[in-house]
Amino acid sequence: MQPIRILIADDDEDFCTCIAEMIRFHPSMVLAGIALDGDETCRKIDQLHPDVILLDNCMPYIDGIAVIERIIKDYSSKEYHPVIFMISAWNLDDVFDDSVKRRVDYVIRKPLDFQVLEGRILRLVQRKEQEEEKQRANIRSFLNQIGALPHTDGYRFLQEALFLISHDKTMLKGVTKILYPEIARRLSVKPAAVDRKIQYEIERIFTTENTSKLQKYLVETKESKGKLTNKQFLTLAARDLGYL
Repeated sequence: MQPIRILIADDDEDFCTCIAEMIRFHPSMVLAGIALDGDETCRKIDQLHPDVILLDNCMPYIDGIAVIERIIKDYSSKEYHPVIFMISAWNLDDVFDDSVKRRVDYVIRKPLDFQVLEGRILRLVQRKEQEEEKQRANIRSFLNQIGALPHTDGYRFLQEALFLISHDKTMLKGVTKILYPEIARRLSVKPAAVDRKIQYEIERIFTTENTSKLQKYLVETKESKGKLTNKQFLTLAARDLGYL
């Protein structure tokens, strides 16, 4: 599993240093960045897409609530949904509107108990690991049902491709320019090898297997020769897995 990437957004530099040190000692966490005001926070969210935002409500320029409102506006229809820890010195129930409340995962009061924060982030890591393994198990089950061979590189690359698509379906719009390079980066291979091995495994499946699902794929794509492009296959598979 990839480490949880955390953005610290607080104008107290000493506080940021303490949190950064806590993150540094955990292999399941990595510091994505530090922002000292609201405007910088928004810029770094756009640039870094952190998994977790530790967001102080009281910051220069724009406060934490305004940052959340901008996240809602900019990302409401997209696949990016960071976990937000709102940090405040006072009770925020009276100042949150419903849309902001729905977007905040945790509210932590100052002065901060670092052990409580650490425990909540680690529970988030555990939950993410469990969700990831469940997702991968569903993908393995699907690939096994259609006859993909688990010991092959093609199987491994297909599994990673579908896992990435499950988190960001827009990757299907850039299979060669975005999806393959990301798989190559994660698995330490070349993008061309990813393309080639996936195509080989897809062709082998359609040559040797004859399931109703595969025949349905051929009908839907009007492919009489039994050869689907990688993008066609990944799109149909992602749909059957419920990602589209």
